[in-house]
Amino acid sequence: RLRITERRPLAQVIGYKQQGDGALRRVRYWIDGKGVVIPPIDPKLTTRDAPPKWMPLIVGL
Repeated sequence: RLRITERRPLAQVIGYKQQGDGALRRVRYWIDGKGVVIPPIDPKLTTRDAPPKWMPLIVGL
């Protein structure tokens, strides 16, 4: 039996990803209740525009 559940983010972390030209781009990651990092979803893959949900921001990493 296969069981699939959707991860529910509890907090967000802002990271920086280096681009090919050396510039840094801000990237928002989410953390679930077990500490698993959820990468950002490509907006082209979403079916609808959900309003952003407020979540605590973890800083100082």
